[in-house]
Amino acid sequence: MFRVLATSIALVFLVATAVHAEAPPEEENDFSRKGLYLGAYGVYALNAYRNTGKDYGNSPGANIRIGYRGNEWYALEAVLEWVHNFESHSPDVQARTIIGGVNFKGYPLQGRFQPYGLIGLNGYDINSKRKTSNKDFEATDWGFRFGIGLDIYANRNWVVGLESTYVLGAGELWEADYAAFGVGIQYRF
Repeated sequence: MFRVLATSIALVFLVATAVHAEAPPEEENDFSRKGLYLGAYGVYALNAYRNTGKDYGNSPGANIRIGYRGNEWYALEAVLEWVHNFESHSPDVQARTIIGGVNFKGYPLQGRFQPYGLIGLNGYDINSKRKTSNKDFEATDWGFRFGIGLDIYANRNWVVGLESTYVLGAGELWEADYAAFGVGIQYRF
């Protein structure tokens, strides 16, 4: 956990230093332009499962996204996120999570550094396996995602993103929540 946090902080400082130089005036307003983007993020998920009777750990994962920036104030994106393994300490259970969904992102500020808030609706799948027996559990339902983030523009096309989200399970997965902290890159077309 400490290595992930230290690496994330170092990456933010590295990008901030690299983009500190003044951008040409014609490029400054271009960061909030309309258009398509693709992204890939590494995430670290903190288990927040409720009332399960099991002590699950945390897990690394990844997500990919495709989005469209509608104007300087909002973007819509589709996200596919995979969390490797929320491993239980007792009994010995592993839970793999896959989420696919749509997020709405609102940008209150424009420029090279763009904070945002997001809210999303997700399809949510958990596949849980016991290490010592063949008893498996799989559930698919829906959930919500909400969070905050920061897009840091290295130039007109390349963006480093920092994101903190909370996934709230619903329906059959109402107790299967987790927080995810991500660092990634995006390419703006």
